[in-house]
Amino acid sequence: MNDRMLSVSQAARMVGVPRRLIQQRIQEGKIDGFDGYIRMSELRKVFPEADSDRDPTPGLAGAL
Repeated sequence: MNDRMLSVSQAARMVGVPRRLIQQRIQEGKIDGFDGYIRMSELRKVFPEADSDRDPTPGLAGAL
């Protein structure tokens, strides 16, 4: 399983929700976060549709 670390912004882009919603889930204790980062496995607890193969950094592939 891919259990990489994601910033809150990256996680929000990956699942297509506002960053604030991810932050709320962290505050509610539904997602464990640390210094603005969460693990992919934590994201999937609340958002099982999270796709670890999808690049959460828009425009990066086009820059290479």
